[in-house]
Amino acid sequence: MYGKWHLAVVCSSKCSLLSLSLYVNKWLFIFRYLLQVLIIRGKDKGDTGIIKRVIRTQNRVIVEGKNLVKKHIKQGQGHEGGIFTVEAPLHVSNVQVLDPVTGKPCKVGYRYLEDGTKVRVSRGIGASGSIIPRPEILKIRTTPRPTVVGPKDTPLDLVSEKTYDAKTGMGMPDL
Repeated sequence: MYGKWHLAVVCSSKCSLLSLSLYVNKWLFIFRYLLQVLIIRGKDKGDTGIIKRVIRTQNRVIVEGKNLVKKHIKQGQGHEGGIFTVEAPLHVSNVQVLDPVTGKPCKVGYRYLEDGTKVRVSRGIGASGSIIPRPEILKIRTTPRPTVVGPKDTPLDLVSEKTYDAKTGMGMPDL
């Protein structure tokens, strides 16, 4: 009696449908990376483009120059109004990554090289099995590690000091 439709009816009045949608666990699209994708459904079907933005909460991506819609914007204090053309987001199931060697749509998987590094590779029917490179900008940390010693940091000479002996039990605090 209580199937998935009952759950949708009950939740539609109490919570948003966004909370019912399933999120993509492993994102294979990288923001602002010159990753060519092919649009496989929609009005721009068959066109290729570059990912401009990733909206992870909605499982959507914005492809540069594709899926254009007209937006009516009212005039405000800081801007003028009018009709503007903007890029609308596409669902991630409607785009597919292009293989860097063959140029055909493929799926993306992860493999380990002989030296142990994890890389993304193309897989599927139109795939060559080649490595899809990560950009150099993603290797740079967005927030640099602190170089100044803070009040809660342990000095280096005290870190290497042995404070507990397992055989004698010396160094244990009195509980």
